[in-house]
Amino acid sequence: ASFMGAAMIRLLIAAAESAFFTLGAKAIIKSKKTKPAKPAKKGAALIAGGCFAAASIVGLFLSSGAQNVLTTARNDVVYPFIQAEVLLAGGDMTVAVDYFNLAGEHAAAWSALAEGGSYSIPSKYTNDKMLRYLSFLSNNSGLQDYMINELDPEDIGIFAPLMLDYYSSRDNLSEEEEAHRSEVIGLCIGYSEFVNEYPTMSMIEKYSSELSELSAADTAYSKQLRVAEIYSGIQRGETSVGSAISELLDISEEYPNDIRLQAIAAIVGSENRWDGAGHYSRTAEAVLRYIRCIESDPNLSSDGIKLAEAKNGAAEMLIKMKEYNKAVDILGETVKEFPDNKSAKQKLARCYMELGDTDKSLSLAKEMSKTYPDDVTVLWTLCVSALKKGDNTEAINAASLLADAVKNGSLDGDSLLFNCVSYLAMSDGNAGFTYCVYSEDTADEPVKQIMKNEFLNDYCAAVYSEKRSHEYEKALEHVDKALAVQSNSSRLWYLKGLILYNMEEFQKSEEALLKADTLDPNDLSIMYALANTYDGMKEYKKAYDYCERVIAKYPNGADHDEDVFGAAPHAEFLKSRLESYVEGGK
Repeated sequence: ASFMGAAMIRLLIAAAESAFFTLGAKAIIKSKKTKPAKPAKKGAALIAGGCFAAASIVGLFLSSGAQNVLTTARNDVVYPFIQAEVLLAGGDMTVAVDYFNLAGEHAAAWSALAEGGSYSIPSKYTNDKMLRYLSFLSNNSGLQDYMINELDPEDIGIFAPLMLDYYSSRDNLSEEEEAHRSEVIGLCIGYSEFVNEYPTMSMIEKYSSELSELSAADTAYSKQLRVAEIYSGIQRGETSVGSAISELLDISEEYPNDIRLQAIAAIVGSENRWDGAGHYSRTAEAVLRYIRCIESDPNLSSDGIKLAEAKNGAAEMLIKMKEYNKAVDILGETVKEFPDNKSAKQKLARCYMELGDTDKSLSLAKEMSKTYPDDVTVLWTLCVSALKKGDNTEAINAASLLADAVKNGSLDGDSLLFNCVSYLAMSDGNAGFTYCVYSEDTADEPVKQIMKNEFLNDYCAAVYSEKRSHEYEKALEHVDKALAVQSNSSRLWYLKGLILYNMEEFQKSEEALLKADTLDPNDLSIMYALANTYDGMKEYKKAYDYCERVIAKYPNGADHDEDVFGAAPHAEFLKSRLESYVEGGK
């Protein structure tokens, strides 16, 4: 063992993870001692647990041939799956997705090598040592520079044999290369690591058919590998999303008790939505199977708080697909067991709101506002629930408190306040803004209540004047007053840009919208407004580029449930009109 050195021990630990794969993640979760590491720090999270199995598997890595290569490949792809299961059991869906993607990337690397191709590592995974190794294995480009400038001495046993093989393949080395070759050999001697534990290219070529069969065999593991490959293909833009979702759901239905298969099918299905999509009901069933997988395993469901977090994540996926009744069933159980779970209550109130049960929605919102009087999301829920119930006084009071929070720097509520003001002052049936509480009649009770909060009043007056009365000078005056109070509001800068666009002050509109885009670079409405502004300025290439930014957010087509104003389809139309202007990149 001492001869094999630190790198061999690291690889043995990686192999020990296969024992964890066989047993599942139960021991990891039950012990509560192992925290999942970031994907870039491969193996760190399971070192303590992995050592106990190292002695029993030394033979696997001292033996040569297919067992060595196949076991290494299998273990390498299994590791992210293990971490994903730990995270899923704890309800951390977001980071679990990263591990699924990482598993797919490792699978893609092995697959490329097995087929005799080259593998290029994505920039986000350059710190992953195995991916770096496989990339160098298929293509020596960058290896020398990495060895000289970036290599951690502790990793000499991993990368030095590749470097020495590379130098051996060269007829004439430069003086600097000869010196580096001698240095590498010296480091190998110093670290007692002459043995290359990682598989060589010749070994991969020899057993390429067996490697390829890893994803072809009809086993649960191979299905997990296939799922990872599909997910990685979606992330790289190489896979049709519609067919990928269908295959993922087929696999999840074939193995209904595999938590990872249910989770990835649920995640991909719920995150890829478009008008007329036909997979929502099947995806919802995958979400429910994911929850049942956790609930049916006492080791995974023993921590009630973590289980509640997992259920909240599942409910959010259902909400995204407008499966509100199913989400209510899950959230209702959580709120009953954990009455202080704010996230579950918030989601439950939203579901009731969407289902038209304004009594329950408003009741929950009022209850939460007593416990969380300054929470911007709670205030938004209270405002909209009250409006839909017809309680204008309660709605305006909540909007006023939300306006105060934003004015005082709680910019998490910026978009929420804009939404509340839209409900109060706009009239757009297509977008659901039909309440029109604000008007120019200062004797009207709701208007009098709004006027008590100067910031909220200027905000409402600006939206009303821009959207309904089309008095743009007046709208500009009010939005400037609001910006003087809170200059870091992306939504106010966006509103100012719209007003100036309607006044055909395109350059000033551009300045305001670029400010908004800087503050919130992911907002579709800002991007689309900039596209229109550049179109008005006859800067067609810039307009075209912003259209592409909008469309990229919905690669599968429009989703009016999320993009309520239809920025994406409008951008498609504008882009098609601009194509003749930008032909040849002009």
